[in-house]
Amino acid sequence: MKTPILHVASILAALFLAVAEAAAIENVEQLRSACDGGDARACFRLAFVHADGKQVPKDVPKALALFVKACDGGHAAGCFSAGMKLRLGFGVPRDLKRAAALFRRGCDGGFVSACQELGSLYLRGIGVPKDLAKAARFYRKACDAGRSGACARLRKLKTAGAATRQRPNSPQGRNAPDQSACDNGDVKACMGLAAAYARGRGVPRDRRKAAALLRKACDGGHARGCFFLAVGYMRGLGVRQNPRQAAIYFGKACDGGHQGGCEELRKLNAGRATARPGGAPASSGGGARQPEPTRAPDAAAADCDKGDAKACYDIAFAYAKGRGVPKDKRRSVILTHKACDLGYPKACHALAIGYGRGLIGQRDPQRAAALYRKACDAGFMKSCFNLGNAYREGKGVARDMNKMAALYRKACDGGEPRSCYNIGVMYRKGVLVGRDLRVSAAFLARACQNNLMIGCFHLAGMYVKGSGVPRDESIAASLLRKACGGGHVMGCFNLGVAHERGAGVARDDAKAARFYAKACQGGLRRGCDAARRLNGQGPRGRNERGAPGGQPPSRARLPVACDAGDARACFRLGELYRTGKSVARHLGRAAAYYRRACEAGDVRGCARAGRMHDLGIGVPRDRALAARFFRQACDGGAARSCNVLGVLYSKGDGVPRDKRQAARLYLKACDGGNAVGCTNLAHLYYNGAGVPRDKTQAAALLRKACAGGDMEGCSRIGQMYDDGDGLTRNRTVAAKFFRKACDGDHAQSCNNLAVLYASGDGVPRDVKRAATLYLKACDGGDAIGCTNLGYMHDAGKGMPLDKARAIAFYRRGCDDGDPGGCFNLGLMHGKGDGVPRNKTLAGLYFRIACDGGDPKGCYNYALMFEAGYGVRKNSRRARQLYARACDLRNQRACAKLRTLTNQAR
Repeated sequence: MKTPILHVASILAALFLAVAEAAAIENVEQLRSACDGGDARACFRLAFVHADGKQVPKDVPKALALFVKACDGGHAAGCFSAGMKLRLGFGVPRDLKRAAALFRRGCDGGFVSACQELGSLYLRGIGVPKDLAKAARFYRKACDAGRSGACARLRKLKTAGAATRQRPNSPQGRNAPDQSACDNGDVKACMGLAAAYARGRGVPRDRRKAAALLRKACDGGHARGCFFLAVGYMRGLGVRQNPRQAAIYFGKACDGGHQGGCEELRKLNAGRATARPGGAPASSGGGARQPEPTRAPDAAAADCDKGDAKACYDIAFAYAKGRGVPKDKRRSVILTHKACDLGYPKACHALAIGYGRGLIGQRDPQRAAALYRKACDAGFMKSCFNLGNAYREGKGVARDMNKMAALYRKACDGGEPRSCYNIGVMYRKGVLVGRDLRVSAAFLARACQNNLMIGCFHLAGMYVKGSGVPRDESIAASLLRKACGGGHVMGCFNLGVAHERGAGVARDDAKAARFYAKACQGGLRRGCDAARRLNGQGPRGRNERGAPGGQPPSRARLPVACDAGDARACFRLGELYRTGKSVARHLGRAAAYYRRACEAGDVRGCARAGRMHDLGIGVPRDRALAARFFRQACDGGAARSCNVLGVLYSKGDGVPRDKRQAARLYLKACDGGNAVGCTNLAHLYYNGAGVPRDKTQAAALLRKACAGGDMEGCSRIGQMYDDGDGLTRNRTVAAKFFRKACDGDHAQSCNNLAVLYASGDGVPRDVKRAATLYLKACDGGDAIGCTNLGYMHDAGKGMPLDKARAIAFYRRGCDDGDPGGCFNLGLMHGKGDGVPRNKTLAGLYFRIACDGGDPKGCYNYALMFEAGYGVRKNSRRARQLYARACDLRNQRACAKLRTLTNQAR
């Protein structure tokens, strides 16, 4: 898995000017005299003379002192150059704190490269406390001056109080959300617009509008819209926190084919015998609860010693629960293994769940799959179903959809209703099998007969439409009645509709209102609205569960309610003071109210308080206190807070560094629906940090992260397929993941996809599309994308031959940190290719490329010192550079190094 290239400061514009000025000076004494007389520009030029060692012996400390003197005289470029010397340690000891102070002076003096560099320092907490708001402010200043790299980073920066900004002359960016398309029924446009409002991209950040747009997309049949709306209800993002309402929308997402919706719904409904998949296979939740063994422990132990497998499982269950014997997990596992070895399939199934979930030591999906197979072969159908899920997700076995389908069919024939439902969905959508609505209806009927309520619900829909079965609304109504009786809220709602319209049943508004009310009690908002409509009631407020309830406190009464211990009132006050809506904005008061909300039990208040203390917004920055609030929020079910707390443990920031604890928190975040948590946990599995190294598990987590909307997860699993790293190399699959990430504005993935199109590897060769993708990557801040686009203009491949544009894109790549772009600029200046020949600039760019880790840059820079080309001849310096290039695996440099070493002897 390749790590993203780190941002390197943009120094070329300043040094270009500096070298040009220094090259024009011939009289060093005149410069020294002018500098001593207070001419800051002369001090700046003299500093470069001492730094390059052309007319005087090279003296970097002296150059630094002159840069500082120029800075003190008001020369902003001198401040920047001195800062770069101190940051990078070019001939002087590194001093990051002093470098930051000099960058600030340079930025205040109008030198935009200093602003961009200072933004990078605040972004990473290098030499200054990490402060995303300040980073955004300095990036914005550089962006306003036309620095594309700063604009790209500003768009990516997500922080409270540091709103993102688009590229100049484009207030809403390149891909502005389309409100009119959304209004005309384009659900994808609604999704894009919701993402824009959620992130503040091109429009003011507004989570309420985002939630309204997600609801519109969901109502239009977009499963991901339903999923993210459900996440909003779980976390209180733009809507009032309401787990029941979240369950409804997770169910709709699941019904629409979103696997994440199915998984989240399974977690919410833990302990039920039914799953809620829809349009996609049901998730493996380990099956329904097992009945508790009733055999006495003493009798069971005696029978187990005689070889009774069921008795071994019974006593293992007793040890696990501490019923009649002391609780002993280790003893329980040993006895369960014995029961499995003796041929009791339920014991093998229980062990598989334990190994699959990490309940028995570390997660071991391969062992879990083997145990599921053993139990399945022994006739335990739930294991066949879970093994089918393992083949679907590639957990512990190679992903194989045909084997999945065969196992589902076997489990269905054995009476496992979720398998019947999944096969019914496959035939309804034509997945792996031909689309056949009659066969689909038959399998859904089997699921319904075995009391899987979602099967009854979907079969009712087929009878309403006459899809695969004769149209019969009376049968549909009876199926809806069964679904409603089994707890399916949409079944209750649709049954209410049937009674209101007289569809298949006698028209009866009273019964309709009763079924609507039942749907409302289950958390379905439409059910509440319909019930009030039939009862002749106007709109009213809702309580936290979504049922009709009293009005929330008015704005004027919020402080009183908060003082009385109303957590929601405290949280609302915090929101008002944070956003400045209807009150003067006051971040300190916002933080105080969030803390009070947290103390009163509001999870959102804990999360907000943690974030404000983490970033130092309105309160002194205190990572230890932030960690305490994040822990409370995480314990209360806020998955994002679990992920942030995991990051703090991973870095040892405010808490002791503990990769194992970080892994546990990432797992909790991932299981709670936070896709970034899945990506972070995958990174730990990939590197074996805090968990055993397991690239298969890392890939499974990245796949889940990608499905949950984290584009970094899509990019990383695409990279694993691209490199054949932990997965069988498959460039076609890699392209699919890169495309999804690129569509989500992940710039590095756009570049990776462009490389595949340029080479025709895994996708049809299309150099024009590659060029378009390189441009998108470059505009998104990916430095390598800029360099690659420059090469296409330089070589005339897929783009018109245009040296000027090639140089412009090489410079953008170099500015944004790609040493390859700097190397190419060095070649063009050295050869006079498209620009006047300039040995000094060539050497400068080769040096920057070498410092960035480019072996060719080190090699070419060494050649210049060996031949005295543009620099003073220096064999010792040449050997040092050849050695560095050789360390970077440049074979020509290794050969040169051997030759020079032999000559020196």
